[in-house]
Amino acid sequence: MNRAKMISAVRTELRRSGEGYIREKTAVRWIDRFLDDLLIDESGQIRPWQRDYFLRKVRYRNGIYGRDLLEAEEAIELLFKKAGLPELGCESNFDFDDIEMIDEGQKTDHEKSELKF
Repeated sequence: MNRAKMISAVRTELRRSGEGYIREKTAVRWIDRFLDDLLIDESGQIRPWQRDYFLRKVRYRNGIYGRDLLEAEEAIELLFKKAGLPELGCESNFDFDDIEMIDEGQKTDHEKSELKF
């Protein structure tokens, strides 16, 4: 499945489930970011480890936390589901239990230095 078909399948699923326009645009932006970051053009190129890598990169290098990080995870999970790939589950190593709603001022110096990559 090529990139356009993957995004179209995600949009169709979101519309069927009654999600709003903003939710759809947010999911598509996260999926585009995932596919661009990992240079993915077809569903056959996606591997489960890439999901974990991308989510960690978003969190630690870009400093995205809380609700935004959960939106990214949900969008990528939906992409995996619609593209016929393994869904986020027991094979994933990403731990969402430690996600906290914090702002830029509460980050440690170590976390701030990692954002400069």
